[in-house]
Amino acid sequence: MSTDSAPWASPEDAAFAAFRALEAAERASLFDGALLVAHWLSGASVAPLCEAPLEACCEAAAPWVAPRFDAATNAEGLVTALAQSLGYGGDEAGYGAIENSRIDQVLTRRRGLPITLAVVYAEVGRRLGLALTGINAPGHFMLAMAQDPRVWIDPFGGTVESEDAFRDRLKARGAPAVVLAAPFPSCEPRALVLRMLANIQQQQGEQKAWGLALRASEARRRLAPAQLAVLFDHVQLLQRAGQLEAAEAALASWRDQLSSPSQASVRMALLDEQLEQDDMARLTRLPWPPEELAGESTADLVERFAEKALGDGAWEALLVWLERMPPWMQSRARWQYWRAHSELALGLGEIAVPLGAPPEPVPSPAAPPLL
Repeated sequence: MSTDSAPWASPEDAAFAAFRALEAAERASLFDGALLVAHWLSGASVAPLCEAPLEACCEAAAPWVAPRFDAATNAEGLVTALAQSLGYGGDEAGYGAIENSRIDQVLTRRRGLPITLAVVYAEVGRRLGLALTGINAPGHFMLAMAQDPRVWIDPFGGTVESEDAFRDRLKARGAPAVVLAAPFPSCEPRALVLRMLANIQQQQGEQKAWGLALRASEARRRLAPAQLAVLFDHVQLLQRAGQLEAAEAALASWRDQLSSPSQASVRMALLDEQLEQDDMARLTRLPWPPEELAGESTADLVERFAEKALGDGAWEALLVWLERMPPWMQSRARWQYWRAHSELALGLGEIAVPLGAPPEPVPSPAAPPLL
């Protein structure tokens, strides 16, 4: 990827090129990713500022951890040294503060977000001969010990727990079944940078600090130019910032790069990716059909959204998608059953059909491919 026409400002280009070189040599670490974000935020390298506090962390942890110890012992040792002895922990009071996304500030303040605190733990472990893997869990970044991936660390809370215990915690917070059933991917350095930038974009957007939010969005586009979700977020952010012409231009520019550049194909691919991203709430709020799909057949797509809502037990969303089905699809026994079940679950009416075992689903046609 050339940096000549990249949307980042020139001070960050050198940092990005250095990060790409580390990636190409397969030497990039989570710490390198966090350094890149801090450089992007501050306009200069913060690596020298991190060395003294990292050395203090390693000195505190060295008596407690070693490659010859088992994973649970090492995890407890890291928590003992960093959370209990040095006081590293989550910044609950100032969660959205930009300092929590700068690794140098996190090391100095000993407060941060789950993702930046995880970088501290992972880098201390790396320097002491231990490998820790970032876990891209929804809503809360975690770490797993490479010695035994069943042993997890929550750096924000300063605790050691199992993956099962973490999933139970998500379930108690209302996470949908489809999220709980899916494997949580490990996090490579570039994925960490993307997640940190997405955090900044969301937090700054909520504060209507459009300048920094849009810079973060542009940075994400540079790192992941082919991800439809990143483009979709950028266009929506431009719209929220009142930059409607820029939003249309961004979408049009990207659309011109497609081999099949129809508005319908773009919208279909975006909707399909939103489904994969478990974004049912946003999908359900969309006017239907979207303007770009006027005259197109959306029956297969609607049925897939209905299946997703059904799998989540999202009864209100399921009723929305049932209403959007064409009459011939609504008349299927399977969907009549689930309409009645949804209405009963929501207390909307009497049972309209006998609620025995639900009819077997009829296989749907293959999903449209992602562009």
